[in-house]
Amino acid sequence: MIAEIFKNNFDLIEHRDSKLEYIDRYFTDPEEEKFIFLYSHFDSFNNLEKNWKQYQNQDIAAYLQNKKYSGNDIRWDIYYILFYPAEETSPAELYNIERDKHICRKLIIEYQSYQDLIDQLKFKLPFNDNFYNTSGFSHSLEEDIFEQNLLRKLDFSVNNISQKELKSPLAAKEKVIKSLKNGGELTSEKI
Repeated sequence: MIAEIFKNNFDLIEHRDSKLEYIDRYFTDPEEEKFIFLYSHFDSFNNLEKNWKQYQNQDIAAYLQNKKYSGNDIRWDIYYILFYPAEETSPAELYNIERDKHICRKLIIEYQSYQDLIDQLKFKLPFNDNFYNTSGFSHSLEEDIFEQNLLRKLDFSVNNISQKELKSPLAAKEKVIKSLKNGGELTSEKI
């Protein structure tokens, strides 16, 4: 199913390679100069979490980067796409995997339907107009909620910092430095 989506919706070339242990095929741009896309489909997030590193280390690092494409710069533009059916998953767990840029870039796609899978790929892959458009993900992490959680996590009182200063750290730099020296509490003193 996923291979068909790649073939039918994107200008990519399919490659099969018997030397790949866990991933049975991968895709490149037609010139094999810009991108390599590999994917693994997992039946749950739990399986994804248990196996993705081993698959990545064996097939991507050991084989594709160090043997197949060892003398080619394309080895640094590898996207490992991890698919699993929609289920309750912590955004923090997803973020931790996706932000790991060691060896290759990871994209996690939790899908609910075939069309949802296509739409997410079109949104997340780096060769389309929406690649740098993050507006579609605003529902996952609202700025205000992020700020509140960050400040709570830092145990930082901001009673004497205006919203403008809070959103522009340089504007409140001296206040913040002074408050950190006072154990995180801002004094009522104006700076």
